[in-house]
Amino acid sequence: KDEFIKRTGAVGNGYYDMKNTIFLNGDSATQGTVAHEVVHAVFHQKFKNTQNIRVAADRILNQMLKHSLTEQTKAEIKAFQQRYIDLSSRLLEEGDAASSERVLKELDEEGIAQLASILLNNYDALKPTLRSQIQDFLATIFKGLISFSDEGRAIEMLRVLAYKTTAGERIL
Repeated sequence: KDEFIKRTGAVGNGYYDMKNTIFLNGDSATQGTVAHEVVHAVFHQKFKNTQNIRVAADRILNQMLKHSLTEQTKAEIKAFQQRYIDLSSRLLEEGDAASSERVLKELDEEGIAQLASILLNNYDALKPTLRSQIQDFLATIFKGLISFSDEGRAIEMLRVLAYKTTAGERIL
Protein backbone atom coordinates (compact mmCIF):
# COMPACT_ATOMS: atom_id res chain seq x y z
CA LYS A 1 0.00 0.00 0.00
CA ASP A 2 2.76 2.46 0.91
CA GLU A 3 4.53 1.72 -2.39
CA PHE A 4 1.33 2.50 -4.34
CA ILE A 5 0.95 5.86 -2.57
CA LYS A 6 4.63 6.69 -3.17
CA ARG A 7 4.35 5.92 -6.90
CA THR A 8 1.02 7.64 -7.55
CA GLY A 9 0.42 10.13 -4.77
CA ALA A 10 -3.04 8.59 -4.56
CA VAL A 11 -4.91 6.43 -2.10
CA GLY A 12 -7.09 3.69 -3.56
CA ASN A 13 -7.15 0.47 -5.50
CA GLY A 14 -5.95 1.89 -8.80
CA TYR A 15 -4.88 5.09 -10.54
CA TYR A 16 -4.72 6.29 -14.16
CA ASP A 17 -2.07 8.99 -14.60
CA MET A 18 -3.87 10.70 -17.55
CA LYS A 19 -0.88 9.92 -19.75
CA ASN A 20 -0.63 6.25 -20.62
CA THR A 21 -0.13 4.33 -17.41
CA ILE A 22 -2.52 2.54 -15.08
CA PHE A 23 -1.19 1.76 -11.62
CA LEU A 24 -2.80 -0.99 -9.57
CA ASN A 25 -2.53 -1.35 -5.81
CA GLY A 26 -1.30 -4.91 -5.44
CA ASP A 27 -2.82 -5.16 -1.96
CA SER A 28 -6.38 -4.31 -2.93
CA ALA A 29 -6.98 -4.12 -6.71
CA THR A 30 -9.60 -6.44 -8.21
CA GLN A 31 -10.68 -7.20 -11.76
CA GLY A 32 -13.30 -4.51 -11.20
CA THR A 33 -10.54 -2.02 -10.32
CA VAL A 34 -8.88 -2.81 -13.62
CA ALA A 35 -12.12 -2.21 -15.53
CA HIS A 36 -12.60 1.07 -13.63
CA GLU A 37 -9.15 2.38 -14.55
CA VAL A 38 -9.38 1.12 -18.15
CA VAL A 39 -12.56 3.18 -18.62
CA HIS A 40 -10.62 6.28 -17.55
CA ALA A 41 -7.84 5.44 -20.03
CA VAL A 42 -10.27 4.74 -22.87
CA PHE A 43 -12.25 7.94 -22.21
CA HIS A 44 -9.08 10.02 -22.21
CA GLN A 45 -7.70 8.37 -25.34
CA LYS A 46 -11.02 8.56 -27.23
CA PHE A 47 -12.43 11.93 -26.17
CA LYS A 48 -9.08 13.76 -25.81
CA ASN A 49 -10.14 16.66 -23.58
CA THR A 50 -11.88 17.14 -20.28
CA GLN A 51 -14.95 18.85 -21.72
CA ASN A 52 -15.62 16.05 -24.24
CA ILE A 53 -15.11 13.45 -21.50
CA ARG A 54 -17.58 15.20 -19.20
CA VAL A 55 -20.24 15.47 -21.90
CA ALA A 56 -19.90 11.81 -22.92
CA ALA A 57 -19.79 10.53 -19.34
CA ASP A 58 -22.77 12.64 -18.29
CA ARG A 59 -24.86 11.48 -21.26
CA ILE A 60 -24.01 7.80 -20.86
CA LEU A 61 -24.31 7.64 -17.09
CA ASN A 62 -27.56 9.57 -16.87
CA GLN A 63 -29.13 7.47 -19.64
CA MET A 64 -28.21 4.28 -17.83
CA LEU A 65 -29.30 5.59 -14.44
CA LYS A 66 -32.70 6.54 -15.84
CA HIS A 67 -33.50 3.43 -17.85
CA SER A 68 -31.27 0.42 -17.43
CA LEU A 69 -29.83 -0.18 -14.00
CA THR A 70 -31.29 -2.00 -11.04
CA GLU A 71 -31.97 0.02 -7.92
CA GLN A 72 -29.10 -1.75 -6.16
CA THR A 73 -26.63 -0.80 -8.92
CA LYS A 74 -27.90 2.79 -8.93
CA ALA A 75 -27.37 2.93 -5.16
CA GLU A 76 -23.82 1.54 -5.51
CA ILE A 77 -22.90 4.17 -8.10
CA LYS A 78 -24.48 6.99 -6.08
CA ALA A 79 -22.63 5.82 -2.93
CA PHE A 80 -19.36 5.75 -4.88
CA GLN A 81 -20.00 9.26 -6.19
CA GLN A 82 -20.92 10.44 -2.68
CA ARG A 83 -17.37 9.65 -1.57
CA TYR A 84 -16.18 12.18 -4.18
CA ILE A 85 -18.75 14.74 -3.04
CA ASP A 86 -17.53 14.29 0.54
CA LEU A 87 -13.91 14.66 -0.58
CA SER A 88 -14.82 17.84 -2.45
CA SER A 89 -16.44 19.27 0.68
CA ARG A 90 -13.40 18.41 2.76
CA LEU A 91 -11.06 20.03 0.23
CA LEU A 92 -13.19 23.16 0.23
CA GLU A 93 -13.12 23.30 4.04
CA GLU A 94 -9.32 23.00 3.87
CA GLY A 95 -9.20 25.99 1.52
CA ASP A 96 -8.45 24.10 -1.69
CA ALA A 97 -11.30 25.38 -3.86
CA ALA A 98 -9.61 24.45 -7.16
CA SER A 99 -9.22 20.78 -6.20
CA SER A 100 -12.72 20.73 -4.77
CA GLU A 101 -14.16 21.95 -8.07
CA ARG A 102 -12.06 19.49 -10.11
CA VAL A 103 -13.31 16.55 -8.01
CA LEU A 104 -16.94 17.57 -8.58
CA LYS A 105 -16.40 17.91 -12.33
CA GLU A 106 -15.14 14.31 -12.46
CA LEU A 107 -18.24 12.81 -10.80
CA ASP A 108 -19.87 11.41 -13.94
CA GLU A 109 -16.62 9.99 -15.31
CA GLU A 110 -16.02 8.31 -11.95
CA GLY A 111 -19.59 7.01 -12.02
CA ILE A 112 -19.08 5.48 -15.48
CA ALA A 113 -15.76 3.98 -14.43
CA GLN A 114 -17.34 2.45 -11.34
CA LEU A 115 -20.24 1.18 -13.42
CA ALA A 116 -17.73 -0.69 -15.58
CA SER A 117 -16.36 -2.32 -12.45
CA ILE A 118 -19.84 -3.32 -11.26
CA LEU A 119 -20.84 -4.60 -14.70
CA LEU A 120 -17.74 -6.70 -15.16
CA ASN A 121 -18.34 -8.38 -11.83
CA ASN A 122 -22.09 -8.91 -12.42
CA TYR A 123 -22.55 -9.13 -16.21
CA ASP A 124 -24.53 -12.37 -16.24
CA ALA A 125 -27.15 -10.87 -13.90
CA LEU A 126 -27.82 -7.82 -16.09
CA LYS A 127 -31.03 -7.11 -17.96
CA PRO A 128 -30.79 -7.80 -21.71
CA THR A 129 -31.38 -4.09 -22.49
CA LEU A 130 -28.38 -3.09 -20.39
CA ARG A 131 -26.21 -5.73 -22.04
CA SER A 132 -27.19 -4.25 -25.39
CA GLN A 133 -26.31 -0.75 -24.16
CA ILE A 134 -22.90 -1.95 -23.03
CA GLN A 135 -22.37 -3.42 -26.47
CA ASP A 136 -23.40 -0.10 -28.09
CA PHE A 137 -21.14 1.89 -25.73
CA LEU A 138 -18.09 -0.25 -26.53
CA ALA A 139 -18.91 -0.13 -30.24
CA THR A 140 -18.90 3.67 -30.05
CA ILE A 141 -15.63 3.83 -28.12
CA PHE A 142 -13.80 1.36 -30.38
CA LYS A 143 -15.46 2.35 -33.67
CA GLY A 144 -13.26 1.46 -36.59
CA LEU A 145 -11.00 -0.73 -34.47
CA ILE A 146 -13.11 -3.63 -33.20
CA SER A 147 -16.53 -4.94 -34.18
CA PHE A 148 -18.94 -5.96 -31.43
CA SER A 149 -21.34 -8.31 -33.17
CA ASP A 150 -22.86 -9.68 -29.98
CA GLU A 151 -23.11 -9.01 -26.26
CA GLY A 152 -20.67 -11.78 -25.39
CA ARG A 153 -17.99 -10.15 -27.49
CA ALA A 154 -18.48 -6.88 -25.63
CA ILE A 155 -17.99 -8.39 -22.19
CA GLU A 156 -15.10 -10.47 -23.48
CA MET A 157 -13.48 -7.21 -24.60
CA LEU A 158 -13.78 -5.84 -21.06
CA ARG A 159 -12.22 -9.03 -19.72
CA VAL A 160 -9.36 -8.86 -22.22
CA LEU A 161 -8.73 -5.23 -21.29
CA ALA A 162 -8.69 -6.24 -17.62
CA TYR A 163 -6.27 -9.11 -18.30
CA LYS A 164 -3.92 -7.05 -20.46
CA THR A 165 -3.84 -4.26 -17.91
CA THR A 166 -3.19 -6.68 -15.06
CA ALA A 167 -0.40 -8.31 -17.08
CA GLY A 168 1.11 -4.91 -17.84
CA GLU A 169 0.47 -5.24 -21.58
CA ARG A 170 -0.35 -2.31 -23.85
CA ILE A 171 -4.08 -2.03 -24.58
CA LEU A 172 -4.39 1.08 -26.74
